[in-house]
Amino acid sequence: MITIISDIDGVLVALSDAVYQSYKQAFAIQKELFTKDDFRSLLVNQPWRPDIFKGLYPTIDLDKLRKDKQRIYKTKPVIINQPLITFFLCLKIQGNELLLVTGGSEEATKHKLTNVSLKADKVFCSCQKHSKKFWQAIMCEAKNPNIWLFDDDKKVYDAVKGLGINVIQYNFKGNQNAG
Repeated sequence: MITIISDIDGVLVALSDAVYQSYKQAFAIQKELFTKDDFRSLLVNQPWRPDIFKGLYPTIDLDKLRKDKQRIYKTKPVIINQPLITFFLCLKIQGNELLLVTGGSEEATKHKLTNVSLKADKVFCSCQKHSKKFWQAIMCEAKNPNIWLFDDDKKVYDAVKGLGINVIQYNFKGNQNAG
């Protein structure tokens, strides 16, 4: 038996454009321009910090931005990676464990998994995905020592290096079936 750990964003679902569009619209409500370059430099493969926008947008109301972004985000479609989900379902039927991880909030994760026909044994929501301690804790939770990780983030690969976790680099963009 094995334990499969899968990231959600960029592996099971493709939501990068939905996240960008949600932030862009939320910034527009406050009469601020938010570009694709801003998104890439501030949010792509970066852990969330409450003050992440303060340097570039000193007048922004962060609480309002967060609420507007979440409200808008919930209206965006989730593009699911059905071939990988089917593969994981087959592994689950055989009795293997499935853990899901995400750097997103629990609320955002519920939206991401709305149309995913896959039941995980556990879901971990944490902005600490780039930390070796996070992965050591996940290993303690795993039922099997043979662990396979599907992720699209180089910082995660660096964090698990030397821990005995097998890594499969996988990136789902929503317009292709393979990473």
